[in-house]
Order: sequence, then structure tokens, then C-alpha cells
Amino acid sequence: MVLVHHGFLWSRKPIQPFRGSFKKMLGILFENDLSAYAAHLPLDLHAEHGNNAVLCRLLGVRNKRLWGAYDAVALGYWGELLCTESLFSIARKLSSSLCFSPKILAYGKQRVKRIGVVSGGGGFAVQEAADLGLDLFITGEVKQHEAVLARDLELSVIAAGHYATETLGVKAAAGLLQKKFGVKTFFVDAPTGV
Repeated sequence: MVLVHHGFLWSRKPIQPFRGSFKKMLGILFENDLSAYAAHLPLDLHAEHGNNAVLCRLLGVRNKRLWGAYDAVALGYWGELLCTESLFSIARKLSSSLCFSPKILAYGKQRVKRIGVVSGGGGFAVQEAADLGLDLFITGEVKQHEAVLARDLELSVIAAGHYATETLGVKAAAGLLQKKFGVKTFFVDAPTGV
């Protein structure tokens, strides 16, 4: 079985014909008698094993609360560090843990305590982060207009990689499967550079 974060189909799109890269991807599964399980939002949302929960644990974020509404569903967590920490120290932790060089948008505080996390393409939550009074917003990637908004709101943002921030839930789920069912699991790293 292949466990993935991003699925093959997205609910907003109509059913897709099996052609091109989609056909090739499904063909690999069929030819190798493999099942696939995609858990996009559950791997963002899960309170213990999801991407955002694991990111919070890596950084020592405490008292986490849901936030980061996308289509009226809160995808991320925010909370506080035990002590105020340097923005660049947090970026180094992320770089080391995720094996990705994060982009630091130091538009606000240089020393932070209140942190919000929304993995992947979470830039949509910039305004909400400012409204919550967060010192730092960590996501995978931000679009140009989201970066401009963060600058205008004087909010520091770390873009730690869309791919990199969304590998944590898959790894955690694989560990759970291995423990519960005694099956061997392994992670196939296929970074995209974003």
C-alpha cells in the first residue's frame, strides 16, 4: 500500500479521465498490485500525528489551539513557546528537522513567542495570523500577494517548504501502521524544491 498526503483527485474538480501523468501514476499502482490511501486534510488536521501537530511538537509550541480556516475548516494550530526565541533560531530548527532551507520573511518581531502553523500552502492564513496577534506564522509556502500582506501587517513569516512541511503526517502515520499491524514501512523522499 502507498500512503500519500496529496491525493489523486481533488473534490472540487470533476472526475478526471485516465490519461497523461494521471494514467501513468495509476498504471504504476495497477501494474504492481498496490493500493493507495491519500489522506490530505486528515494529515493536516490530526491533533497528535498530523503535519501541524508534529511541527508544533518539533518547535515546542504549547497550549495549541485550532486556527487557519480554509473553507470553514481550521487546519492549523497556534500556541506559545515556553520562552521567547529568535526568529532565526526557529528557522534553523526547521531547516535541520525538515532538510529544507526555509525562506524567512522578517517583517515583524525578531524574537517570538506566539506561533501559528499551517503546513503546505497555508499562506491564505496571513490575515488571520495578524488578527490573532501571532508573532510568527510558519507555513510551507506563501504567494506574492500573501507576502506583501504579511509585510504590510508587519508579521514575520517562515515558509519552510510546501513539500517539507507535509511529510511529517505521512511519516507519523507510517509509524502508527508499523506499530499497530507489525508491517514494515519506509518513506520515499521525493522533494520538489518548493
